[in-house]
Amino acid sequence: MPRMPRLPRVPQLDRLPKMPRIPRKIARAPVPLYLHGLGFLFGNRFVLIEHKGRLSGRLRQVVLEVVDRGPRRIVVVSGYGPKAHWYRNLLADPRVRLTTGGMRDMPATARPLTPPETLAVFERYREAHPAATAALASAFGVPELAAQGPLDPAIAARMPMVEFTPRRKP
Repeated sequence: MPRMPRLPRVPQLDRLPKMPRIPRKIARAPVPLYLHGLGFLFGNRFVLIEHKGRLSGRLRQVVLEVVDRGPRRIVVVSGYGPKAHWYRNLLADPRVRLTTGGMRDMPATARPLTPPETLAVFERYREAHPAATAALASAFGVPELAAQGPLDPAIAARMPMVEFTPRRKP
């Protein structure tokens, strides 16, 4: 099997402090609830993303907060940056299945947002959810996210976003 190309080096990431980690058991706790049909308990604020492992080809799941949504789109942020496994898996194969609120197993396609798009979503999120922004900034060690004023463009590289749009079932 050919090796995946390495992610491009992002110089801005080298000067930022290492992000703290949420314990794996806590981060993975919602997955079984979604898999047993109880994802509606989280409403539309979170989404279960089922994707393929880029090396193993095995089905993987991750539950993330929805930071922006539209009539035919859902946007999530990679709090652990571009090295997060789920993020790298989506770059390798953008075909996913989403479960959120009352919607189950919706086929969708992932698209990484550009840095300007990411900054615009962060700005809307900061305005709509100030308390959640403060918690996110604290949890991931990004105090400038909750600060007043324009965002540093380096945040878009440190915490990339992905947009999901529905696709027809095959």
